[in-house]
Amino acid sequence: MKTNTSSSSHRPRETFGDLVSRRMCSLESETLCAEARRRTGLQDFGDPPLEPTLSVLVSSLEQEADLHPLGRFLIRIHLRGLLETRLCLAQLWKGQLKAAELSPIQQPIFITGMPRSGSTFLHELLANDPSHRAPRIWEVMFPASAGTPDRGWSDPRVWRAATCLWWFRRLAPGADRVFPMRARTPHECVAIHSYTVTSEEFVSSCRIPTY
Repeated sequence: MKTNTSSSSHRPRETFGDLVSRRMCSLESETLCAEARRRTGLQDFGDPPLEPTLSVLVSSLEQEADLHPLGRFLIRIHLRGLLETRLCLAQLWKGQLKAAELSPIQQPIFITGMPRSGSTFLHELLANDPSHRAPRIWEVMFPASAGTPDRGWSDPRVWRAATCLWWFRRLAPGADRVFPMRARTPHECVAIHSYTVTSEEFVSSCRIPTY
């Protein structure tokens, strides 16, 4: 007996919560950029250009990720935060690029490797050497203010980063087994690349094959 099956994929039926979240937390590149500009009072996102990468990302999130209402809310807040930081960094760097070129980093160390191959362990091991300087998680989360040195646990930036990471561990209980993160532990390029909207961060957290 021959059985006919449809080759087309079907999206799960949307709940009332899905419909409401789509309306209240829409993922549109123009809307996100406009909100970031309004909240910061800045206009220039700097280089490299965000488009078309941002549009591809939000379209893939909208059409393919099958986001839960909470996931939609969190990814929207995260993307808006990345855009706000991009605006602030572009403003800070205006007129400073020439000075940075005159004082380049001497002998930087780059660590490369396949995922789960020990590259993170090596990175954190080298970061323990006082002669090395690795970016800390709180600095990557709030790079626009990272030029001011860490003031210890009374520093609100460190507390804010620690609070965000605490909530992250509540939402993803198994994360510590893969990559334990704390406010002052060294951080890697994946999160830094998020500010260019070209990062494996998005692929590892959502199903977005088009992106």
